[in-house]
Amino acid sequence: MRMRELQTDFRALFSGRLLAALCALLLAVAPAAAESVSDWSEDHASRARLLDGGADGSHRLAGIEIDLDPGYHTYWRHAGDSGLPPAIDWSGSRNVAEAELLFPAPARFADLSGSFFGYAAHVVLPLRVTPVDPQAPIDLRIALEYGVCKEICIPARADLALALGSPPSEGHPAVEQALARVPRPVAFGDTGPLGFLGVEIVGPDRLTVRVRAPEGATLFAEGPNYRWFLDPQPEMASAAGGEGSFEVEIAAKPREPAGLADLRLTLVGGDDAVESVFTLDAADLAENGR
Repeated sequence: MRMRELQTDFRALFSGRLLAALCALLLAVAPAAAESVSDWSEDHASRARLLDGGADGSHRLAGIEIDLDPGYHTYWRHAGDSGLPPAIDWSGSRNVAEAELLFPAPARFADLSGSFFGYAAHVVLPLRVTPVDPQAPIDLRIALEYGVCKEICIPARADLALALGSPPSEGHPAVEQALARVPRPVAFGDTGPLGFLGVEIVGPDRLTVRVRAPEGATLFAEGPNYRWFLDPQPEMASAAGGEGSFEVEIAAKPREPAGLADLRLTLVGGDDAVESVFTLDAADLAENGR
């Protein structure tokens, strides 16, 4: 009888110690998992934080997650008729040679002030980070400025910090999902369900962009600098065989444009997005204005 009691006491003691050891292990692991995200930084009707995105070859990946109150939006790299595109300052970081901000495909919106391009409710903006020393950890510090808009647009700011350890972590899945929405570069005439077929200058201030795209596709167009403003029509004019076209108004350009100008075109169709560059010769615009 005494032997059975001793066995019972030993099992209870062993089980208790095993449970305590498991709890200690979980507590030790929990902080490491939590370090894959920074604390939230809150500003007007929004909050932002950094996500560890793991590694991509010689680069480290991160993401800026922006969460917006219902009814609010923020902007793409080209805001449209009005707005404040996101901008970052990473100069306070350590072991960072460069940090490139990437943009998932935007949506087009309209209000009384015109058309604007961006994101409603929530977005993750990927960061491609080039370390000075790839074998060393990174102290990533980002000063983020962005617009938060509803009826009016208000500048917001977030000061964010996150340690990217070495070796890299597996990466937050939201960063991978956001990267999948960044438009991929294609050449004119590439085969595939989404792409660019050609650009025709049809007037001194107007282009026609021919595309291969599904119904409901959206075109975005950017000039080489702030002196240019390109305004594509909201809806694609469809043609047979999955092809269509967009009329693009050159709403603003230098008073006397000269030489070559690179126009950046982004085409969004369903869950896919592509981009390409069309080099415009200003002499061709002048020729079509005669």
